[in-house]
Amino acid sequence: MQLEIKGLEVRYGGIKALKGIDLHVEKGEIVAIVGRNGSGKSTICNAISGVVRASAGSILFEENELTRLHPAKIVALGIAQVPEGRQVFAPMSVEENLEVGAYHRMGREPASAIQEDMERVFQLFPILKERRKQQAGTLSGGEQQMLVIGRALMSRASLLILDEPSLGLAPVVVQDIFKVIKELPSSGVTVLLVEQNVHLSFSVADRLYIMNTGTIEASGTPDELKGRREIIQAYLGKRRRWCAMR
Repeated sequence: MQLEIKGLEVRYGGIKALKGIDLHVEKGEIVAIVGRNGSGKSTICNAISGVVRASAGSILFEENELTRLHPAKIVALGIAQVPEGRQVFAPMSVEENLEVGAYHRMGREPASAIQEDMERVFQLFPILKERRKQQAGTLSGGEQQMLVIGRALMSRASLLILDEPSLGLAPVVVQDIFKVIKELPSSGVTVLLVEQNVHLSFSVADRLYIMNTGTIEASGTPDELKGRREIIQAYLGKRRRWCAMR
């Protein structure tokens, strides 16, 4: 098991945002966390990456306890998070943004290894190669999303956490990005996906967790969950299309 969360609780002041979360991710899986706004999806991501601190419970990544580690140490262990909202380094070029993703590797690995990984990112997202000298802040929203995914991959992460990668993007761009996401496990990258677009999540995930107000209400494969109409209607809304494009 690559990632195992047991009894995870997170508080914001007097509010308990997570109420004893249990979930796991096997190596090579795409696991999606879905649910309405405010259900606690992003808080799980931030707790894993060390951005927020757990008030109880454990987060084990390849047998390393993460709950008291600094975010930089968590990155060094092999976890990279792509946060909601894209958050590029706007004045820096595309190439410089990608180099930042490999910052903890610099001086420890040959420059040629980092350059090889940059070329792999350019193979995944050819438009970034065309824009490599362009300031990141001048890219389109879709290009910026590609850039932050590429920047995370430059860390040589074995677990990639994606928080709302489709947010605010045109459908054709989302399709291109999710095609890449679906292929990541074949290159050795496990994916934990947080996504409001449930249809997309069902189309790429091996397993899903459905959240509601800080708790997990259901989990299973797309086929298992599609058969539970009461869960779909109660926690994800009635007007959804449910099919797995696998």
